[in-house]
Amino acid sequence: MAEGNAETNRPGVPESETPCGLRPGFPCCHAPLPMCIECEHRARIEAENALLESEERFRSIANATPVMIWLSGLDTLCYWFNAGWLAFTGRTLAQEQGNGWAEGVHPDDIQRCVDVYLRHFEQRSPFQMEYRLKHHSGEYRWILDSGTPRFDAAGEFLGFIGSCVDSHEVRSVKNQLAAMADAIPGVVYQCLTGEASPQRFVYVSHGIEALYGVSVAEAMHDYHVVTQSVLPADQDTFWASVLQAVREQVQWQHAFRIRTPSGTVKWVQARAAPQSQPDGSVLWSGLLTDISALKTLESQLRLSASVFENVQEGIVITDAQHHILDVNAAFCRVSGYTRSEVLGLNPRFLKSGIQPDIFYRNLWEEIERHGFWTGEVFNRAKGGDVYAVILNINAVKDDSGQVSHYVGVSTDINQIKTQQQMLERVAHYDALTLLPNRTLLADRLRQSIALAKRHQTQLALCYLDLDGFKQVNDSQGHGAGDLVLQVVAQRLVSFLRASDTAARLGGDEFIVLLGELASSADIEPLLHRLMQAIGEPICIPGVDAVVGASIGVAMYPDDATEPDTLMRQADMAMYAAKAAGKHRYHLSATGLPARR
Repeated sequence: MAEGNAETNRPGVPESETPCGLRPGFPCCHAPLPMCIECEHRARIEAENALLESEERFRSIANATPVMIWLSGLDTLCYWFNAGWLAFTGRTLAQEQGNGWAEGVHPDDIQRCVDVYLRHFEQRSPFQMEYRLKHHSGEYRWILDSGTPRFDAAGEFLGFIGSCVDSHEVRSVKNQLAAMADAIPGVVYQCLTGEASPQRFVYVSHGIEALYGVSVAEAMHDYHVVTQSVLPADQDTFWASVLQAVREQVQWQHAFRIRTPSGTVKWVQARAAPQSQPDGSVLWSGLLTDISALKTLESQLRLSASVFENVQEGIVITDAQHHILDVNAAFCRVSGYTRSEVLGLNPRFLKSGIQPDIFYRNLWEEIERHGFWTGEVFNRAKGGDVYAVILNINAVKDDSGQVSHYVGVSTDINQIKTQQQMLERVAHYDALTLLPNRTLLADRLRQSIALAKRHQTQLALCYLDLDGFKQVNDSQGHGAGDLVLQVVAQRLVSFLRASDTAARLGGDEFIVLLGELASSADIEPLLHRLMQAIGEPICIPGVDAVVGASIGVAMYPDDATEPDTLMRQADMAMYAAKAAGKHRYHLSATGLPARR
């Protein structure tokens, strides 16, 4: 450039003829060449605003995520815990890292907890376990911890990702979302490349100092301080993309990594338009932008997406009008619906009908008042099966305080419900006959006495001992004896009225509670039918037998008013029936045995 300043004038284009009056020498965004500085600056500001808005949105959703999340590496040590975990424990990330988290596990649970984790870590297999973890309040709370192995795109094992739910008070799922980048700085530049002349910058803005860590003077003096900062691993693709843009005369766009003089590694997005010059060189006019924050965000969003898809809890995200925007794989697995089937629907289609409409009205009133709700809900799967979940719903609000989304996190507790039912059955029912056992009988007897007292009616407690049962056991074996007991139990159940209860005490002893009797005279017709039902021949495969029953009867309130006393009176009456010749009943009140 023989005339004018090299940074302000372009040869052959008078200042008054430049397409953009904002900066002589740089064509504006309406021309086929790259944008002028102010247009680029405006574009960067718009990008920054969009980034900040996206950051707020993602942070808002992250704050509504109730799941406690942790990550471990190849050394088995946990190196990251999300805000949900730290809020639960009241500790810092530094305190929890490594094996620090184990300090909060209950001493009685720590060995089991570590053994399960290390065993599954070695096997690279998912696990689920419950243990007690110290809450920031100082109490130990049970949490359900689900761990899943993580693999990269090449299938290489990376460690584990875990999600924990407070078993006492399930909170909203808290997915780990990435922090958004700082404002994106940029470098506006022009440079010449080619064999005809040395590679050099024609113009470079002061943004080069913030991005590359070199001054404008250094860059203008030596073009290579910029190109040589590209990481060795990225050099080949960097130059290949440059040559392709020159060869095809298209805009150059490429992302690469640089290392600044201070050792900091940054991601740079380059955009430039190549122009062939008369001497064979190429003039590049373009923009360099720091996208390190965006790359970090991409990585964190991939992590968040991985968390969203791999947590064991079902997640549903809706808009403010309750239309489903997204669901994760766990929700689809439990409900049986695909993602495409539920998008746009209101989650009410999952209602099972078990819980009344008032339940759901109260639920949403609670959310409107407090912003969240936690409780047990029965949903209906696509196949028609009803399943139970612990559901946590959180309202997500925008900057103006208006609800923008709802995040629902559900933990499938069907297995827990099944186990509870099994334990309930073991605790209260006889395993052979499925009749109430002694424990449940005591509860039923107390209830029957209270009902009889309230309604001014009588109650008969009948103590049955089978006659002839020992001969069946001795002659046909214990298997046949078990079948006889089951048949007798079925006959007792078929004999009962709605107000009656049959129970097995053990061996060949049974109890029948006959309630809602107007007087003691009502009992004898019932006893006759009961003895007749028991005495019917039993002819089933493997059994050919006839048994009878000796029955002792104690009446409430004539014989006793307390459960234990009634049982003793009935027991003594039964022995009196045995002593009188068996196959008969004995009324404790009258003291007289009678045949059936």
